Amino acid sequence: MIALLRAADDQPVVTSYSVCDSFPNATLVGLTDERDHEAWYGLPVAEQWRQALLALRAEPKCELEWRPNNWSTITFGHGVTAMELRAIADSLP
Repeated sequence: MIALLRAADDQPVVTSYSVCDSFPNATLVGLTDERDHEAWYGLPVAEQWRQALLALRAEPKCELEWRPNNWSTITFGHGVTAMELRAIADSLP
């Protein structure tokens, strides 16, 4: 993964974790009906990514680029910052 990220820095990278839907997904683009979901998963993967990236970029709460100088403004859940998460992780046995 690291080699891939270093080889091409002109493409978006989307991260997620196991408790959320994979990316791209129908819910992100506003599809909630089961028939809409079926149509979504029938789309080519490139089209799913295109639509999902548009939706993600339109999300006002979305921090699209994390940098050391903006970590204090990035929050998770109930307003926990990246630095607070780090402190919590460091305190675990």
